Amino acid sequence: RRERPRVFDAEEAVSVSDVLRLVAAARTALRGPLALEIDGPGDPLASPETVLRSLALLREHPPDVLTGIVADGPDLMVINHGAIKAEQSAFLLDTGSATILNYGLIEEGFYFGRTTGSRLVNEGRIENEIGAIVVSVSTDFSLLNQGEISGQRDSSALLYLYSSSDFHIVNEGTMSSAFTGMYIQESDGLFQNAGTLSGSRFGI
Repeated sequence: RRERPRVFDAEEAVSVSDVLRLVAAARTALRGPLALEIDGPGDPLASPETVLRSLALLREHPPDVLTGIVADGPDLMVINHGAIKAEQSAFLLDTGSATILNYGLIEEGFYFGRTTGSRLVNEGRIENEIGAIVVSVSTDFSLLNQGEISGQRDSSALLYLYSSSDFHIVNEGTMSSAFTGMYIQESDGLFQNAGTLSGSRFGI
């Protein structure tokens, strides 16, 4: 992304080698860091082997490419054992439901919008600059943290819940924030802590 952004047509990028060639072409034409967003039409994780293998290879070579997945549709399941980096949100979920299991590293976190029954289990690390987990106008969201969730920026919340009902958040690991640990607006639910909290404001 530059002062004059250029969009590369990735409709033919249906294999891992195609994705790597696309990134190589972008690197030749553009200077500085690159951001790759894997989108539709359709659910990009309908071909999970291609997408997840591409993300793993891009993490290794070249490691400075920021990556993200835009998932759309009901009943999404994501299992991450590697590392996923994004410029803003690693996962943008709009309607439907999702189950996300993280055993590796995810940078820049999640946005759950108008979802029902979404589940996030973290046994790895979630790191953020802006907002690790944002839940907006959603019902029955649950988070089980047995790993580490951290935020470095001093002007945003680690967890932000807006106009959501029946959320259930359980911390059995570490949640640390440079600013606000949790910000809740027009929402109701349960927050249980059996781990470590660090931040200027945590609680309901």
